Amino acid sequence: MRHIRATFATSSLAFFLNAPVIAGEDPTAYALEHAAKAQAHGDDGRTKEMLEHAEESLRHARASEKRHAEQREHMAEAVKHLEKSIDHGKAGQGRVANKHVYDALVEIRKSTSSD
Repeated sequence: MRHIRATFATSSLAFFLNAPVIAGEDPTAYALEHAAKAQAHGDDGRTKEMLEHAEESLRHARASEKRHAEQREHMAEAVKHLEKSIDHGKAGQGRVANKHVYDALVEIRKSTSSD
């Protein structure tokens, strides 16, 4: 449960820091938010909730992948990890699914950096 609280606080902070991005309805921010929630649920062993947020993150990551050519490489990797996470979660492999959510979260964050 403590992971959910910490992630909620982090997600809330990310939400406010990304407010200009969200105001323009950039799907990257939503993909990041739902991936963070999926990871928190995965850390707590709540596979059903993890799957719900991983699926929502996947939907936004795909939209972002199409929208931003410069982010495409990282978002494509995030999409792959989210798909694997969902597959493993449905197969009852929560730990493996959570690892893929973590990897997706890393790729989504990379797609938002200005390197």
